[in-house]
Amino acid sequence: MNLRCSSLRSIVGGDIEGLTFAGHSDFILFINEIGKIIGLPVNTLASVFSLEFVSEIPMIYGNAVICGLDEEGDTCDLTDEQVEQFTQILDGIH
Repeated sequence: MNLRCSSLRSIVGGDIEGLTFAGHSDFILFINEIGKIIGLPVNTLASVFSLEFVSEIPMIYGNAVICGLDEEGDTCDLTDEQVEQFTQILDGIH
């Protein structure tokens, strides 16, 4: 099931920005494009999660949504393996 832009906007509270990570073309992290500017709180969990895939922590503000990406670059469900991997990463953060 693909998430529609309106659903993503609703979840992140505004215009969406998709963050991808070099070497990982199978998922995307959607955030509020101007979260910092409009004063959304730092999302520590999403920021530290991102550190798993980049060398320095990007500060992420507000809600974030992780979606899978298919071979055409369209959003899709995460695979069971991705869910397991991301769960382990997130469990290690708490």
